[in-house]
Amino acid sequence: MGLRLGERDESQLKESVDSAKVMMALAAASKRYQFDGVVTYTCAQNKHPGIRHLYDWKESKDWMDGLPGVVTKIRDDEVREIETSFEIAYSNILSRCWLEVQTIWMEFIMRTTTSMLPKAQYALFRKEYQEDSGNLSHLHALLSFDRGVYSNEEFMMFLSELQKNSVVDLMDPQLRDEFIKSGLVRDYTDWDDMEQTAYTVLSHTCASKRCLVKTGPRDEDCYCC
Repeated sequence: MGLRLGERDESQLKESVDSAKVMMALAAASKRYQFDGVVTYTCAQNKHPGIRHLYDWKESKDWMDGLPGVVTKIRDDEVREIETSFEIAYSNILSRCWLEVQTIWMEFIMRTTTSMLPKAQYALFRKEYQEDSGNLSHLHALLSFDRGVYSNEEFMMFLSELQKNSVVDLMDPQLRDEFIKSGLVRDYTDWDDMEQTAYTVLSHTCASKRCLVKTGPRDEDCYCC
């Protein structure tokens, strides 16, 4: 877990592993700073800059070329054992790189001048690890923005218009050519890839069972809320 609360010209991250201390700091900060949004950032290994190259290398199996004769001289179960060992070693490198990428991402959020959002004034970040084995942390953020000439109502409306909960809203076909011209999307193929990613990310599944409400003693006695 991590905590950052300070002015935009501060570059040093403050960290804490004490949940109670973090919550107390948040409560104290909210009396002085008005936070405008709550966002969560997760790592899609096959998409995220700074991580994607690691995932591509692992999935390519090109690293097996450094093991002479490994494919032709050992059994299938031994190959699987090697792949499992590589996966374990990969997870350590992945975690380290993700921590570094998270730090760069937090600094980007605080300092960028090329975002659809106004300039961030203050932020509190918290890393959270799930109970799933080997799962990477995701990043929760409370953000306070420079509202400029916006009134409270106008600013909340502006933020609401940036939220996209469907593929049609997120990947508006009318904006495709504009995005390509501006360089945000390379070409039509890149747009189609992003659209497919949107379908995957925005589709609801009950795999984690966090959305299920129990109605009886059996595992199947539940419904999606």
